[in-house]
Amino acid sequence: PDKKIAARLNLALNTIRNHVATVYSKLGVHSRSEAIVWARERGLFTGGAASRNGK
Repeated sequence: PDKKIAARLNLALNTIRNHVATVYSKLGVHSRSEAIVWARERGLFTGGAASRNGK
């Protein structure tokens, strides 16, 4: 996912990785899976195919 994000935003892969790591640190999580659980527990993310497809 980081490569796709970097390409879409026209940023370096390392820039994306640094930002993702900062977000993980602020949330107190260590992975995307943990971040999703964190968001779902707070009602911020419902998931589903539309979310994964960017619609």
